Amino acid sequence: MRRIRIHLAYDGGPFHGWQVQPGLDTIQGILERIVSDMEGKPVHVAGSGRTDAGVHALEQVAAFSIENPIPPLNLKRAINRLLPPAIRVLQAVETDPGFHPRFDAIAKTYEYRIARGEICSPFEWPYVHHHPYPLNENRMMAMASIFEGEHDFTAFAASDVPVRERVIGSSLAHQASERAEAFLPLVLAQASISSAKQGSRRKRHRRRRRQFRVRFCLDDADGHNSAIG
Repeated sequence: MRRIRIHLAYDGGPFHGWQVQPGLDTIQGILERIVSDMEGKPVHVAGSGRTDAGVHALEQVAAFSIENPIPPLNLKRAINRLLPPAIRVLQAVETDPGFHPRFDAIAKTYEYRIARGEICSPFEWPYVHHHPYPLNENRMMAMASIFEGEHDFTAFAASDVPVRERVIGSSLAHQASERAEAFLPLVLAQASISSAKQGSRRKRHRRRRRQFRVRFCLDDADGHNSAIG
């Protein structure tokens, strides 16, 4: 049995998130159908995280196990031929049999792009938050620094999340290099320090908490918060 690690990029707009859902197109569901057909039996594709509907990925890691002897390069090409254009396999490599993209990950990066111009291009609007108003960027980054370090965000977790999943996470927020003056990319990177496996750190962070932090920084930069004098 071979363990294959793939790196994915996708436009999440047409899909209902990562996780398999009956009757709905999801990233995991489409990948599992394709790989299972190639293998001739059901194949589970594990992802490094479960993105929600409409969330995009620049390079998400996933993995699956197959017996098919096809070389990784040919496997990548074969999968891409069968995938919809909105999903691409960027890389496919054979890896350690015990590799798991979620448990063996050491960090994740989340980027929220804020379009600052008066008009947001129709080619950009699916991927940015349009905010054509005055924005104190220095204040926004100062507010983001409050979230740096390790924090327990249990209070923001859904009530149905098992206690073992309510881990303490560490985060780092910074302003990415701007592609153009009209954009303010805010990057949030975090990793938890619990459930260590093979020297790596397991990460769990729920989307509502990341969105809260971005919204909080944005509101403060607009003058709606007063946490920083």
